[in-house]
Amino acid sequence: MALLKKPYLAIVWALIALILGIKVKPTVDRVLEVLGIGRLITPTVVSPAGDLKYIPDTIQCEDLHLYEKTGMIFTACQDGREGRLSWFPPIDNFDDPFLAQESQGSIHIIDPKTFTSTRLEMENFNGPFITHGIDVIEDPKNPHAVYIFAVNHKPNLEFLDALYSSKSTVDVDKARSSIELFHHVLNTKTVRHLRTIHHPLITTPNDIFARSPTSFFVTNDHLYREGHLYRFYEQINPNSRGTNIIHVMLTSDDITAGVEATIALDRMHNLNGLGHGRTEDEILIGHCTGGETHIAQISANNQIRVLESVRVPMVMDNPTFFRDPYGSRSGILMPGLARGIELAGSQRNPDHKLASLVYFAMPSSNSSLVADGKKSKWEVKKLFEDDGERLSTVSGAVMVPIEPTKKEGEKRKAWLFASGFLSHAVVAVKIEI
Repeated sequence: MALLKKPYLAIVWALIALILGIKVKPTVDRVLEVLGIGRLITPTVVSPAGDLKYIPDTIQCEDLHLYEKTGMIFTACQDGREGRLSWFPPIDNFDDPFLAQESQGSIHIIDPKTFTSTRLEMENFNGPFITHGIDVIEDPKNPHAVYIFAVNHKPNLEFLDALYSSKSTVDVDKARSSIELFHHVLNTKTVRHLRTIHHPLITTPNDIFARSPTSFFVTNDHLYREGHLYRFYEQINPNSRGTNIIHVMLTSDDITAGVEATIALDRMHNLNGLGHGRTEDEILIGHCTGGETHIAQISANNQIRVLESVRVPMVMDNPTFFRDPYGSRSGILMPGLARGIELAGSQRNPDHKLASLVYFAMPSSNSSLVADGKKSKWEVKKLFEDDGERLSTVSGAVMVPIEPTKKEGEKRKAWLFASGFLSHAVVAVKIEI
């Protein structure tokens, strides 16, 4: 075949560039938007000052759960700030496993009426507790008690032994992440550890969706257990589909056995937090650097199918469904980092200020609403924005509604409780919904 003449060659290259631009530019633009590159932060003005409160003794609480039966908020927090700054496997920080081995976390209950936190005393649990996602469900045999599932990113003892003895650690996993199962009787100040759950399919656990005391889902949020470049590549490349959701069934009372696991949703990009939806079989799934929440359905055989997604312009973390007891303001809370690109450079700094955003999505009554060029079923609004001064990182959020009066024209309000995996305290702020 004869070579193309220069004018025709230029046209071919121009067409290739055009096609690549059409195909690639939207993806690049979306990644830049979600990571917050170039984003200007406009902190939400809160007035009067009493409409923003800090909850004492709530350090680095990744996940918040409103237990509707009691109106209390459950969370898992660290007992001190230092440990997470040098060990937190979810963000590829393995600096000091020895400090991590001594690090303690706790289960807390926040009273949204008094804005105070109670740290529950641990029973039957002595090991390190590096907290992450949690879930809380009612004890089916005792309506006055709950089961609490919590991710724990403890160091791998084999890795520590290799370091102590100066052996090679090349093929040794640094973390031995697990799920801890607790039981708590409501209105008491203790929580009892029941068992630690391991399985080869649980590799990089992030969050939990519990169905019963013996059945739960857990996300693996990364394909690679470690490696800055590997993880950055899988996070920014939407075609890197190495994360999944695992269904776990506990089949024995033996605390060291009886763990069966299957893949419930596979080959997904950068999955993150999980939340309960509007029905028992609806699950909300955070698509982290995809900047969206997947709304999915659980089948009878514990398989998950994504039905639709709600987009936000940020790194997405733990979605939570807000059930409005006073009207029609129910929807999905979506917290996340406003400038996620800054996390890697700030995560070890004790004075970090990482900007935070919380969005709220309600089913749309506007048939002409359009998002991303398509008809949207959801109306998304910003609830809270901060430059990191008041709330540095946000990964969990719940709303406690304020009972409306019957004054004409009064706007609906709620207390928004928000916290992050590196935040200094849970923040409560009065907002309009």
